[in-house]
Formats: sequence, structure tokens, C-alpha cells
Amino acid sequence: MKDQFVTYEIALRLKELGFNESCLGWYSIYRKNLSINFGYVILENLTKAATLAPLWQQAQRWLREVHHIHIGIWYNTLTSKYRWEKNLIGGEFTDSHDQEFDTYELALSEGLTEALKLLS
Repeated sequence: MKDQFVTYEIALRLKELGFNESCLGWYSIYRKNLSINFGYVILENLTKAATLAPLWQQAQRWLREVHHIHIGIWYNTLTSKYRWEKNLIGGEFTDSHDQEFDTYELALSEGLTEALKLLS
């Protein structure tokens, strides 16, 4: 189930950008390990030594709804691999990446990482 959550590095970047939605998991800043709760974790209930760990689709939705950046993942039937693309909703840029990944999650991780760089 841990593969359903963003990586520790992405969670930290989301926190820096103001992500504060309720999540099912959180990371300890000291041990960098993921803890999963049976119920939502709310930002106000975490100590300063923790950061929220959203699900991949939760981070993807937050980027789309808050920052108007859509990350799409495409499957190449010829190579049986995945690639990502990011679009500014209502804007002009589209950025597609030629590198292909073995899994959907790896492609999404790379796409989210690149989109987060835009928000520096």
C-alpha cells in the first residue's frame, strides 16, 4: 500500500508550496518513514517533525485545482511503457517528456517533480 503515496521528497516540496489537505499518511522528518492511519491525518494534528503524505492522485488533483497544472500519463502500446505530459490549464505551455518508464507511478513521480519545479 505504501506505493500509493507520494515519495518523501515530493511530500516535502508539496508542504513548502502550501499543501495542507487531510491525508491517510504522514512522514516522519527524522526517519523519513511513512506511517499510514486508518482515518485522515489533519495538518494541525501533526508535530513539526512530520509532513503529510498524500496519495499520488491527491497530489495530482491538488496541482490541477490549485496551480492549474495538469499531469497526464500516457501508455505506449508499442513499447509497453509510460510517459508523462504537463499542461497549463487555460494557458499556453505543454511539456512532454520523451523518456519512458516501466510503471505508471514512476512516470507520474517524474511528471509531478517537474511540475513542482515550475512553482519555485
